[in-house]
Amino acid sequence: LRALSRYGQRYAPAVHVLVGPEMAILRLAQVQEALRRMDLPRLDCQPVPASDGLMVVDAWLDQQEWRPMLLGAAEWHDANPPVNSVEGCVAVLLDPGCFQLPAPVKVLGKLHRPLAGGISALGDLIANAVLWGNAEPATLQRAWVTRLGGEHDIALLAALKAAHLPQLGELEAQRRPDRVVGESGTMNPWLPIAAAIESRESAVHLVLDHTHAAVLH
Repeated sequence: LRALSRYGQRYAPAVHVLVGPEMAILRLAQVQEALRRMDLPRLDCQPVPASDGLMVVDAWLDQQEWRPMLLGAAEWHDANPPVNSVEGCVAVLLDPGCFQLPAPVKVLGKLHRPLAGGISALGDLIANAVLWGNAEPATLQRAWVTRLGGEHDIALLAALKAAHLPQLGELEAQRRPDRVVGESGTMNPWLPIAAAIESRESAVHLVLDHTHAAVLH
């Protein structure tokens, strides 16, 4: 963030915070305070509806924005945390690829445009994500899945077969971070993205969050 901020306001990262309307003012102030404590220049911060999920990227690319985007989501509870909930935050820095990055900044992955679809048409959603992600079905070896419970297992298996991805129907090919850490609220859509990047697996990944899907190289 410090390296990119040296480009000045035109190229300094824009900060988008996924948040529900009732918490927007508070979360924005907390993110701004966190950035201030890191001695960063003042960055443009704006709230984004949590319901947008992965589609935040689609809107951002449509704006033909040159600035990188720091996307953040946080979830915590002052009292009486709900059962199976988790507290924490996720932050992902996205670069539109419009200019050469400074030497200290390394690209760890390429996220293709996400898609949204209905839960009843998972097969079409996944197949289109693979098509948009410019990936051959056989190259996908890992699926990161969130917000699809056990009641969706049969539908997911059928959808993967319909999308010519039977290998992702195998349990060892799937990672379900929300089943490990618990319900993470606004973090849910970006938890698999962060987990896939941190896994450092050199592969083509399918990211599937309920009714949003994308391919991550």
